[in-house]
Amino acid sequence: MNPCDFSPCQNGGQCQLTGNNSFSCRCPTGYSGQFCDNQLNYCNSNPCANNGICINTVDGFYCLCSIIYTGQTCSIPLNPCLSQPCVDNNTISCINHNDSSYTCECRTGYTGSICAQATNSCSLSPCQNGGTCIDTINGYSCQCTEYYQGSDCSIPIDPCSSNPCVASGSISCQIDANTTNYNYSCTCQPGHTGKIEWKIIR
Repeated sequence: MNPCDFSPCQNGGQCQLTGNNSFSCRCPTGYSGQFCDNQLNYCNSNPCANNGICINTVDGFYCLCSIIYTGQTCSIPLNPCLSQPCVDNNTISCINHNDSSYTCECRTGYTGSICAQATNSCSLSPCQNGGTCIDTINGYSCQCTEYYQGSDCSIPIDPCSSNPCVASGSISCQIDANTTNYNYSCTCQPGHTGKIEWKIIR
Protein backbone atom coordinates (compact mmCIF):
# COMPACT_ATOMS: atom_id res chain seq x y z
CA MET A 1 0.00 0.00 0.00
CA ASN A 2 1.14 3.55 -0.68
CA PRO A 3 0.68 5.60 2.53
CA CYS A 4 0.57 8.80 0.50
CA ASP A 5 -2.73 7.64 -1.00
CA PHE A 6 -4.34 8.53 2.32
CA SER A 7 -3.08 12.17 2.20
CA PRO A 8 -1.45 12.14 5.61
CA CYS A 9 0.16 15.55 5.15
CA GLN A 10 -2.03 18.45 6.24
CA ASN A 11 -2.17 22.15 5.38
CA GLY A 12 -0.92 21.62 1.83
CA GLY A 13 2.08 19.46 2.75
CA GLN A 14 3.52 17.19 0.04
CA CYS A 15 3.79 13.49 0.85
CA GLN A 16 6.99 11.78 -0.20
CA LEU A 17 7.69 8.01 0.01
CA THR A 18 10.82 7.13 1.91
CA GLY A 19 10.38 3.32 1.82
CA ASN A 20 7.84 0.60 1.11
CA ASN A 21 5.51 1.69 3.93
CA SER A 22 7.10 4.93 5.14
CA PHE A 23 6.78 8.55 4.09
CA SER A 24 7.68 12.08 5.06
CA CYS A 25 5.83 15.35 4.66
CA ARG A 26 7.37 18.38 2.98
CA CYS A 27 5.63 21.22 4.80
CA PRO A 28 4.76 24.61 3.32
CA THR A 29 5.97 27.83 4.87
CA GLY A 30 4.48 28.39 8.29
CA TYR A 31 3.96 24.72 9.22
CA SER A 32 6.05 21.98 10.76
CA GLY A 33 5.71 18.53 12.33
CA GLN A 34 5.46 14.98 10.97
CA PHE A 35 2.13 15.70 9.32
CA CYS A 36 2.60 19.50 8.85
CA ASP A 37 -0.04 19.97 11.51
CA ASN A 38 1.87 22.46 13.66
CA GLN A 39 1.57 26.09 12.68
CA LEU A 40 4.67 28.13 13.43
CA ASN A 41 4.12 31.08 15.79
CA TYR A 42 6.31 33.95 14.62
CA CYS A 43 5.11 36.06 17.53
CA ASN A 44 6.96 33.95 20.10
CA SER A 45 10.02 36.15 19.65
CA ASN A 46 8.01 39.30 20.52
CA PRO A 47 9.04 41.16 17.35
CA CYS A 48 6.71 44.15 17.87
CA ALA A 49 8.29 47.09 19.73
CA ASN A 50 6.71 49.93 21.70
CA ASN A 51 3.73 47.89 22.93
CA GLY A 52 2.73 46.85 19.42
CA ILE A 53 0.37 43.84 19.17
CA CYS A 54 1.74 40.87 17.16
CA ILE A 55 -0.63 39.03 14.81
CA ASN A 56 0.65 35.65 13.65
CA THR A 57 0.04 34.65 10.02
CA VAL A 58 0.75 31.57 7.93
CA ASP A 59 3.98 32.94 6.49
CA GLY A 60 5.01 35.46 9.16
CA PHE A 61 3.47 38.17 11.32
CA TYR A 62 2.38 41.77 11.32
CA CYS A 63 2.21 44.34 14.11
CA LEU A 64 -0.68 46.53 15.18
CA CYS A 65 1.05 49.74 16.27
CA SER A 66 -0.14 52.48 18.60
CA ILE A 67 -0.97 55.87 17.06
CA ILE A 68 2.52 57.26 17.64
CA TYR A 69 4.55 54.48 15.98
CA THR A 70 4.74 52.90 12.54
CA GLY A 71 6.88 50.42 10.58
CA GLN A 72 6.91 46.63 10.35
CA THR A 73 7.85 46.27 14.02
CA CYS A 74 6.42 49.61 15.32
CA SER A 75 9.93 50.95 15.79
CA ILE A 76 9.53 54.23 13.89
CA PRO A 77 8.00 57.18 15.83
CA LEU A 78 5.20 58.73 13.78
CA ASN A 79 4.92 61.90 15.86
CA PRO A 80 6.99 61.88 19.05
CA CYS A 81 4.99 64.78 20.48
CA LEU A 82 1.90 62.56 20.74
CA SER A 83 3.59 60.68 23.59
CA GLN A 84 3.82 64.01 25.50
CA PRO A 85 7.56 63.83 26.19
CA CYS A 86 7.74 67.41 27.53
CA VAL A 87 6.83 68.21 31.13
CA ASP A 88 3.30 69.52 30.61
CA ASN A 89 3.08 72.36 33.14
CA ASN A 90 6.56 73.64 32.24
CA THR A 91 6.10 73.64 28.46
CA ILE A 92 4.52 76.01 25.95
CA SER A 93 4.50 73.48 23.11
CA CYS A 94 6.18 70.41 21.63
CA ILE A 95 7.59 70.98 18.16
CA ASN A 96 7.67 67.90 15.92
CA HIS A 97 10.50 67.64 13.39
CA ASN A 98 9.97 65.40 10.39
CA ASP A 99 13.01 63.27 11.28
CA SER A 100 11.28 61.63 14.27
CA SER A 101 12.79 64.17 16.69
CA TYR A 102 11.15 66.93 18.71
CA THR A 103 11.91 70.11 20.62
CA CYS A 104 10.21 71.30 23.80
CA GLU A 105 9.49 75.05 23.97
CA CYS A 106 9.82 75.81 27.68
CA ARG A 107 7.93 78.35 29.74
CA THR A 108 9.84 81.16 31.43
CA GLY A 109 11.71 79.74 34.39
CA TYR A 110 12.34 76.27 32.92
CA THR A 111 14.97 74.73 30.67
CA GLY A 112 16.28 71.35 29.52
CA SER A 113 15.38 68.99 26.68
CA ILE A 114 11.95 68.25 28.23
CA CYS A 115 11.65 71.50 30.29
CA ALA A 116 12.21 69.65 33.57
CA GLN A 117 14.85 71.97 35.03
CA ALA A 118 14.02 75.25 36.77
CA THR A 119 16.27 78.14 35.78
CA ASN A 120 17.83 80.59 38.21
CA SER A 121 16.83 83.91 36.72
CA CYS A 122 18.70 85.84 39.41
CA SER A 123 22.04 84.51 38.18
CA LEU A 124 21.93 87.21 35.46
CA SER A 125 21.63 89.98 38.11
CA PRO A 126 18.59 91.63 36.52
CA CYS A 127 17.89 94.03 39.40
CA GLN A 128 19.66 97.40 39.14
CA ASN A 129 20.67 100.09 41.61
CA GLY A 130 21.12 97.79 44.58
CA GLY A 131 17.80 95.97 44.21
CA THR A 132 17.49 92.47 45.69
CA CYS A 133 16.57 89.70 43.25
CA ILE A 134 14.06 87.06 44.40
CA ASP A 135 13.89 83.93 42.23
CA THR A 136 10.36 82.72 41.42
CA ILE A 137 8.93 79.78 39.47
CA ASN A 138 8.13 81.89 36.41
CA GLY A 139 11.13 84.21 36.58
CA TYR A 140 12.14 86.70 39.25
CA SER A 141 11.03 89.79 41.13
CA CYS A 142 13.09 92.72 42.34
CA GLN A 143 12.86 94.26 45.80
CA CYS A 144 14.05 97.80 45.19
CA THR A 145 15.70 100.26 47.55
CA GLU A 146 13.74 103.25 48.74
CA TYR A 147 15.08 105.42 45.92
CA TYR A 148 14.10 103.27 42.90
CA GLN A 149 11.08 101.46 41.47
CA GLY A 150 10.05 99.35 38.47
CA SER A 151 10.40 95.66 37.57
CA ASP A 152 14.20 95.95 37.50
CA CYS A 153 14.61 98.91 39.89
CA SER A 154 15.76 101.16 37.05
CA ILE A 155 13.24 103.99 37.56
CA PRO A 156 14.24 106.63 40.14
CA ILE A 157 11.49 107.67 42.54
CA ASP A 158 10.75 111.40 42.26
CA PRO A 159 11.03 112.77 45.79
CA CYS A 160 9.01 115.82 44.78
CA SER A 161 5.99 113.69 43.85
CA SER A 162 4.90 113.61 47.49
CA ASN A 163 4.96 117.45 47.72
CA PRO A 164 7.45 117.55 50.58
CA CYS A 165 7.84 121.33 50.51
CA VAL A 166 5.41 123.30 52.65
CA ALA A 167 2.91 124.65 50.14
CA SER A 168 2.36 128.03 51.79
CA GLY A 169 6.07 128.77 52.16
CA SER A 170 7.60 127.35 48.97
CA ILE A 171 7.76 128.21 45.32
CA SER A 172 8.94 124.88 43.89
CA CYS A 173 10.62 121.54 44.62
CA GLN A 174 13.79 120.52 42.73
CA ILE A 175 15.46 117.11 42.47
CA ASP A 176 19.10 116.92 43.46
CA ALA A 177 20.50 113.82 41.76
CA ASN A 178 23.71 112.15 42.84
CA THR A 179 25.27 108.72 42.50
CA THR A 180 23.60 107.12 45.52
CA ASN A 181 20.10 108.52 45.85
CA TYR A 182 17.74 111.29 44.88
CA ASN A 183 17.21 114.24 47.24
CA TYR A 184 15.28 117.39 46.78
CA SER A 185 15.48 121.05 47.67
CA CYS A 186 12.76 123.61 48.16
CA THR A 187 12.78 127.07 46.67
CA CYS A 188 11.22 129.12 49.43
CA GLN A 189 9.24 132.32 49.19
CA PRO A 190 10.83 135.45 50.68
CA GLY A 191 10.70 135.26 54.42
CA HIS A 192 10.74 131.44 54.55
CA THR A 193 13.55 128.96 54.96
CA GLY A 194 14.18 125.33 55.96
CA LYS A 195 13.62 121.89 54.48
CA ILE A 196 11.34 118.97 55.18
CA GLU A 197 13.26 115.67 55.05
CA TRP A 198 12.09 113.19 52.42
CA LYS A 199 11.04 109.86 53.81
CA ILE A 200 9.27 107.04 52.02
CA ILE A 201 6.61 105.29 54.04
CA ARG A 202 5.91 101.72 52.86
